[in-house]
Amino acid sequence: MYVSPKDPLNSVHDWFQARTYQAVRPQHWTPEANLYADYLRHAEAAGVAKSRRVGPVNFATEMRGLMRREPQRRLATRVVGTAGQMVPFWPRVLRNARLLAA
Repeated sequence: MYVSPKDPLNSVHDWFQARTYQAVRPQHWTPEANLYADYLRHAEAAGVAKSRRVGPVNFATEMRGLMRREPQRRLATRVVGTAGQMVPFWPRVLRNARLLAA
């Protein structure tokens, strides 16, 4: 099992198991920026203090450790008609959000 040197609370690992699953098809891969944004929302909902959340660089390191691979750079566009750029993608799919009872 992967042990995180940068995330002592294992908040990335908790998010990874709770909010993502393995992509079966190549077109289901998700950009790293989208995964990181979802991680931040999950950490906020879980009550992880801002000072204890990992930054984007450490998040990428955590993903490499959890996936045991490097991300694949793919072409992505922000808005239809704009120029695309190569960004890191991971073979993970975000689960649909669920409403939790209090």
